Amino acid sequence: MAGSRRHNSLTDQVVAELLELIRAEDYQPGQQLPPVDRLVEQMEVGRSTVREALRLLQARGVVEIVHGRGIFVSDPRVTRVTGALYGFTDILRQRGLKGRSQVLDARTIPADRETARDLQVRRNTPVNLLKRLRFVGDVPIGLETSLTVHARFPDLLQLDWTPETSLYALLQSRYGVIPTTATQRVSATLIGDEECHLLNVAPNSPALLVKTIAYDQEGKPFECGYSRYCADRYDYYVHLKRE
Repeated sequence: MAGSRRHNSLTDQVVAELLELIRAEDYQPGQQLPPVDRLVEQMEVGRSTVREALRLLQARGVVEIVHGRGIFVSDPRVTRVTGALYGFTDILRQRGLKGRSQVLDARTIPADRETARDLQVRRNTPVNLLKRLRFVGDVPIGLETSLTVHARFPDLLQLDWTPETSLYALLQSRYGVIPTTATQRVSATLIGDEECHLLNVAPNSPALLVKTIAYDQEGKPFECGYSRYCADRYDYYVHLKRE
């Protein structure tokens, strides 16, 4: 067990060093990274550790490993890896990308039947609606709508929402809510006429619709949300294991 922890720690360190290398050398999408042998020599670690770090970066969408050709920096797509609960801001930080958001709508509304069921409250209970346009750099990636119970977070919408504000970080620091688990349902959808101009895409462009119900450290649902991500800018990575 201790050996496994040491290996994971070393792999995480190599992942961080590779991300720093990509940033420091200003590698652009499509550019080739040094071969594995050179990375092994530079980082003074084993080949298996470098390969595992590269595999993790490929799962995050940072690099693309093309057998027979080499390792290339990927286009700035957002990749969510199942099995780990991270907010949008955290996912970008892991990739070394800069993200921001623009608040489009922030108001209190009565919970409809589905929202009430998801948040385990009565129908028409006041809930906070927060709708944001999410960016990677200057590229719009998707639209996120978050719903939380107003009585639990009464001043949430009145806080100072900067382009860099993370909802999960704010809920933890201000209200002591620690996101612990979540359920997600992913389905195919289209971007409608009202939203296509925000994302700079044609009407009826394909998108991923992700419905999330997030639970806190006590197992209580604290947020439900709907996110629409441009299909050519967002990946959902699933790792399956046969029992």
